[in-house]
Amino acid sequence: MTVDDLAEELQIPKSTIYGWKYRGIGPAWIRVGKHLRARRVHVDAWLDSLNTGNSEAVAEATATASSEHLTQTA
Repeated sequence: MTVDDLAEELQIPKSTIYGWKYRGIGPAWIRVGKHLRARRVHVDAWLDSLNTGNSEAVAEATATASSEHLTQTA
């Protein structure tokens, strides 16, 4: 799965995903040459972890996405 694929699936900007990666949030990423890829199983596991009461990760991800969205729309 590419960054574009995940951004489209989650309906969020790619910059949010890159920001999460920089901060160590989100699924595990694999670098293939200059390209980033995530395995579907890692994406699903990460999404499941958000639903299992890991409120700190959810709050941080939500705040980041909101602030990045506000920056882009300003």
